[in-house]
Amino acid sequence: MLLAASWNEQFDADVAEGSGVATLLGAADQYCRLDCRSRHDGKRFAYRIGTPKHDGSADDRVPVFAVLPPWYRGTVTGANAADYGRIDVNANGIVQEVGCYLAPWLPAPAKPMTLRVGAHVLTMPASWAHVAVGAQDYYHGNSVALVTGAGCTASTIASTALTQADNYWAGAELHVLGGTQRGQKLRIAGNSQANHTLTLQGALGEALPSGVSLAAVHPTRIQPWQTGGETYRLECNLRESYGGVERFGIVETSIIGDWGYSRINLGRIQQYPFQLAREGVFFGKRTGTYADYQTSILVERLEMDGPGAYEVTTNTDDTFLVSDPASGESVKVARAEGVERELRAPAQCMTPAAVQAAMAAPGTWRHTIAYCPSWMSYDARNDRLVAVLVGTDSSGVQRVGYVHGTWNEALGIVEWADDPDPRNPFLGVAELEAVLGGRSTPYNRLVRVNGAFEVEERDWALVFTATLGDPDGYTTCALTGAPDRYSFDPALHFDPEANPITPPLGGDDKVVPEDSGIGLLGNRDCEVLFTENPWARRRADRFWGYGRAKTIGHAGTTLWYQPARPLSCVVTGDFRNLRHVPWRNQVVAPAWGWFHWPHAEWYQPSTVTLAVDDGGVTQSDVGLWAAEDGVHFQRALTAIPRNTPPFNNLWLMPQANSPRLGKRRLYWYREDKSGNSLNLASIRLDGEALYRLSAGELIGELETCSLQRAAAWEQLRLNVDPQAGMVTVAVLDAETGALVPGFDHGDCNVIGEGVELRVTWRGVGLSEVPHERIRLLFRVTRPSAASASPELYAWRIAAAPGIDRPWASAAQVEGRVNPCAIANPAPVLSWRYEDYLARPQSAWQVLVASTQEKLDAKEGDLWDSGVVLAEETQAKYEGAPLESERTYFWKVRVRNSEGVWSEEW
Repeated sequence: MLLAASWNEQFDADVAEGSGVATLLGAADQYCRLDCRSRHDGKRFAYRIGTPKHDGSADDRVPVFAVLPPWYRGTVTGANAADYGRIDVNANGIVQEVGCYLAPWLPAPAKPMTLRVGAHVLTMPASWAHVAVGAQDYYHGNSVALVTGAGCTASTIASTALTQADNYWAGAELHVLGGTQRGQKLRIAGNSQANHTLTLQGALGEALPSGVSLAAVHPTRIQPWQTGGETYRLECNLRESYGGVERFGIVETSIIGDWGYSRINLGRIQQYPFQLAREGVFFGKRTGTYADYQTSILVERLEMDGPGAYEVTTNTDDTFLVSDPASGESVKVARAEGVERELRAPAQCMTPAAVQAAMAAPGTWRHTIAYCPSWMSYDARNDRLVAVLVGTDSSGVQRVGYVHGTWNEALGIVEWADDPDPRNPFLGVAELEAVLGGRSTPYNRLVRVNGAFEVEERDWALVFTATLGDPDGYTTCALTGAPDRYSFDPALHFDPEANPITPPLGGDDKVVPEDSGIGLLGNRDCEVLFTENPWARRRADRFWGYGRAKTIGHAGTTLWYQPARPLSCVVTGDFRNLRHVPWRNQVVAPAWGWFHWPHAEWYQPSTVTLAVDDGGVTQSDVGLWAAEDGVHFQRALTAIPRNTPPFNNLWLMPQANSPRLGKRRLYWYREDKSGNSLNLASIRLDGEALYRLSAGELIGELETCSLQRAAAWEQLRLNVDPQAGMVTVAVLDAETGALVPGFDHGDCNVIGEGVELRVTWRGVGLSEVPHERIRLLFRVTRPSAASASPELYAWRIAAAPGIDRPWASAAQVEGRVNPCAIANPAPVLSWRYEDYLARPQSAWQVLVASTQEKLDAKEGDLWDSGVVLAEETQAKYEGAPLESERTYFWKVRVRNSEGVWSEEW
């Protein structure tokens, strides 16, 4: 039950006393328990509309007026069916809005966000009027056939059939159906009933003679409700039904940067160059006065994606970079007392000449640098960077090779050395350009090398940018299938049918042939830069690529270059099969702005960042954007501000991703659009966002939202610096709020300074906590207000990527690898346990399946041993009877002494 009351935004009384009476005005199914916090990972709210079941299931419904309360002008009534809610609006003669607004108790549409509405317009107003459906207005279509009369000009049409009221056809389209200009289409500026004429926004090639067939068309469409919204329309039909069953259209409107985008039913993206406030989310009659305005709208769902304060999440890590737009706190912080969130920019190196000089090695294959690295990877075992660059020797030959980077503390720069493998450098640029078609006019050439990635054993991919027949059309290509990082052969590993791997829509013909502002987003080209997500749980989610979707649009009758470039995202596991994110359409726009070359990096399992040139054509900072879902990016901070030393340049752009190197994060950037005017900036790892004691405070607490265990709890690791104070962690039972016995602040072992410190309680790790849901309670203290405050930079309940996870190798059945036949009906399955840090095996689990598909789905339909606490590296089969002449599939996972599994099931 929801009770509304007036209050002063704070409760001052310790105990509220008095009495009151609440009366339910309607049937019980008009009421429900409404969870106003984030119900799902990545969503601020997600409601299915209809008659509540009151069972708490994923398909439970909420009544329509619980989330869309009526605005009491005119007549607004509602009803709830099993699978939708109905809004009936009668606005006859009413000037003001009549309908339903987004409820004030739900989060407002603060960017970044995507509003998703499932709607069906059951009845339209009798007059030519539109119906508001969320952030869009819906127009039912109509048209009239015309035949030109005398007196037409290139911008004016005369026809006796134009009897409609003045400006009835404003915003409609004129289609030329006959004559020498057949196929032309222009927007109509207005019409005169008295003169029987139309005025066009643009102009035809010449005046039409008498007798030419035309059509004036108002297309069935949705469009933004703001002034000028007709320029950004999407044609659709929200009144479709089949066999008496209504089809619900899914209308999406996303606001992230300065602009956004919209689409319907997972179709093409259209620009939405407006901001959206709470009052903009409306259902009913939004504007205009009509003698007969009645409509009925069915609403099936109401969702808002984007960062917001979590109630419960399975994303058990936090860098504090992604914040709740309402509070400014990290999305995983439920309570903060005596502490404050702080943002910090990296420190720029003041000697860019030294940074640039360290890249080259005179007299070698990199006598000069043709292309600075745009991709770097951290080699944790050797504490060094691995980068790919294109060097030019003293004779002018260009080659692609690997270099290793180590940190010089005294100089504050990275020093580079050649990869010592004799096959390095491993590829000639001329060999690569030969398979692209060679340099021609228009030419085909290498633009940059974007990274070398190990897909799996003996399967490497080299990703690069090339211009294929268009000197200004950058596309992403790949060599795939190389047996190792050095053996790329363009003749063998470049598939012309599969390249470019991320093709653009391409071609100016994708522009709407009228003065409509913009056509398909990304219709020019889209260079995608990839990075690896080392924490990906699915192979298909390992490599994420982001690119700017260059767009050509119209300004009047002239093609124009759109400087705002929507962001495109693709995800792949092998660089052969790629899918677009979100929602798998060709070009998406999860963020909108001047993103020239967005460089991504995964900071934690649920934090991906973009270093971008954040500004415009003539001036730009290097900005840092962050997201948890890879889509709804927030601008976290200005990483490198323009017009500051050492470059003092108004235009800066990132050169590469932002890799880790030891205990620091590096930002590589340059001061021009091309060339090698390079510099770097550095900051403590995860130091861009942190929590510390507020001024004057001696003690503070930070409590997380509820954390949901996915399988078993892994270890809690902190990036922290206690400085002059102390940091302790307690574990709370999320259901009761009580401390978990043995995991109190007093039990917490001393936490020193480090970037991946394992937290224990009297020597016991978090993996021993039995609860399904917990909260973490961080406490920071210092002896005096003058003492330096402890700083908490990040926390993670997960294994570190790669180096920190054990693995099982040399899997055998009856002592043989993949035997063709065995005689023992209860065979012995064995493996070799391995761990980089020599931590012993503490447990294992074996699955045996009848098919590879079931094994991939982690379904042991023949035998699931369960978790066995043992150091032995073999198991005797104890599952269902095995049949003769059948092939079976098995795998094993192992756990080390710190509770870290080789993989999560």
